[in-house]
Amino acid sequence: EHQHPASFGFMFRDKRTEQAFFRDYHKLYSRVFPVYDKPLSPGDYTRTITPRPLRREFRSDTEKRRLQLALYPEGGNLVAGVENRVAFEATMSDGEQADGFLSIADQVVPAVHRGRGVFSVVPEKGMEREVTFTSASGEKVSAKLPKPENVGVALRVMQDGDCTIVLADPVGLSADSLALTVMQEGRVEEFRLLRDASPLKIGDLDPGIHQLTVFDAAGRVFADRLFFVTGQELSQPTLAVEGMKATYSPHE
Repeated sequence: EHQHPASFGFMFRDKRTEQAFFRDYHKLYSRVFPVYDKPLSPGDYTRTITPRPLRREFRSDTEKRRLQLALYPEGGNLVAGVENRVAFEATMSDGEQADGFLSIADQVVPAVHRGRGVFSVVPEKGMEREVTFTSASGEKVSAKLPKPENVGVALRVMQDGDCTIVLADPVGLSADSLALTVMQEGRVEEFRLLRDASPLKIGDLDPGIHQLTVFDAAGRVFADRLFFVTGQELSQPTLAVEGMKATYSPHE
């Protein structure tokens, strides 16, 4: 809205007309999003809309920010009795990443980048463990690891140069009954029976996102994760800036 002298008000019949005159509508657009009520039962998509206020104002109170910790077991679940890797992410309640370190038993694991890191743990059957993250400012937050599964597959994926190494440890399941696939964009790149696939070394994968899945003959998924392959093509710079001057005039 363009600034203008208050004395201009006598030229308009009311304040609303005055504001509309000095508002730049060329850079505004609107779109309506219908927000339907949550169905009473899954699959009942009756289009019922409860009238709501036209506008609500939410303000962020920086004094009430709190530290949060999220835990992500690799493959989706913790499996009892074998080594599992768990990723963590520490953020403030408004989304800002928090640097610091995570403590679990006698381990101290620093955040590697933007409040994120990874640690290894061998969970015991039926036991839930708690981890604590301490931020650089000294604030602490705790979170419980998921209860470990007694039957499942612990999955670990690592990069060794251009080679992807997959370790899959089944617990309570026969490796003969499980298979592993690596897919990209719906295309199967690798298929192995699990008994022939641990450790599995995969080379020559195309750059991009890949999905690794461990499942049985009935199609039940026991572990699943995404991983990214950079490749030589994506490691090369694709942006070049040239023709820059040493100095510029204002607004040039």
